[in-house]
Amino acid sequence: MLGATSFLIALASLTLNVNGAATIAKRADNQLDAYEGLGNTPSALALTQDHAGGLLYDSGWLYVTTGGQTGGQAFVGIKPKSGMNVALKVRPSSGTFRSPKRCTQVTEFYYGCTVTGVQSTANVPAPCVLTIQTLDPVTDNVIQTQQVSYNPVISGTLAPISIFADMSQATITLNPAAKYRLTAVVTNKLNVVLSFLPAFLVPLVTGILGNTGQLAGGLLLDSVSYTSDLPCL
Repeated sequence: MLGATSFLIALASLTLNVNGAATIAKRADNQLDAYEGLGNTPSALALTQDHAGGLLYDSGWLYVTTGGQTGGQAFVGIKPKSGMNVALKVRPSSGTFRSPKRCTQVTEFYYGCTVTGVQSTANVPAPCVLTIQTLDPVTDNVIQTQQVSYNPVISGTLAPISIFADMSQATITLNPAAKYRLTAVVTNKLNVVLSFLPAFLVPLVTGILGNTGQLAGGLLLDSVSYTSDLPCL
């Protein structure tokens, strides 16, 4: 009789474990938004999601194939980390994206800033400070904040204008969150960038961008790595 009782207890425990496991959502590990599956486009198009189950990009995010030019959109100043496509947020260079399920742990991405998002001939890399914030998805109250700095090493020629810089890697240390906000602000190193431009373009760039401390003309992203469907801390 004792043996039968022990067997029933063990069976009940096994059933409970199996049922409990079935209620736990499997997290989506090692996801990557690289924007290559969206196809090539010389003009910027609205970005909502890179792939099924990926991050949800809010209004204002775009994607474009670098080097293309249609209607003045040509993001040739920043080299993509991978492929030819990048995500971008033109001025105001502050945008949000959300987790597809529960909360997402963003671990790293590559980014760069540009002087302007509309004048291809003036679209040179610009030093900036990028602020990454996790937000309450209902109130938009800030939960955590992290800052990284973009200090481009610029190379290229002025005739014809062909000025490039690599993206920088941002390693994110914030807790998993349901919503993220990125904001890029130009630093006081902008004069170094302006020195690369022909004299006739300097007033145009400063007129569009304003003084240092203003939002960058363009914020570009690539190769966003993350794990989604995590518990929110």
